[in-house]
Amino acid sequence: MFKISEFSRLSRVSLKTLRFYDQIGILKPADIDKETGYRFYAAEQLVTLNRILMYKDLGFTLQQIQQLLHEEMSIDQLQGIFRQKEREVERLLEEEQARLNRIKERLLSIEQEGYIEQEVVFKQVEAQKVVSFRSEGTVEEIPMLF
Repeated sequence: MFKISEFSRLSRVSLKTLRFYDQIGILKPADIDKETGYRFYAAEQLVTLNRILMYKDLGFTLQQIQQLLHEEMSIDQLQGIFRQKEREVERLLEEEQARLNRIKERLLSIEQEGYIEQEVVFKQVEAQKVVSFRSEGTVEEIPMLF
């Protein structure tokens, strides 16, 4: 059995994280001293902790990790969960790729035209009080007004 500090050092997981995992039920200590409240972990729990870290690295939420650890699943169910995560990551990659493309377009616009072309977006908002400021000048002078 390892004290929580030793287990933390061996696993390279902070004490705070181990206490949190205990609190939410993902990784409970093997034993807790009733007098001192000290947490003790078994060597076998390093395997469980490594699985938790692997699932976190793959982007699973703590709730999903808890499900993966504590529910009996068939290989088909496990594959289904991983395929769902795969689709989620692919969707996020597509969104980020689209964002990257928009950034590249803006950079190109800046390089070619010297400024960022602003998109006009129309949306309806509730009535509100506003302050206005009028000035005459060129497009290049607009940034100096703010």
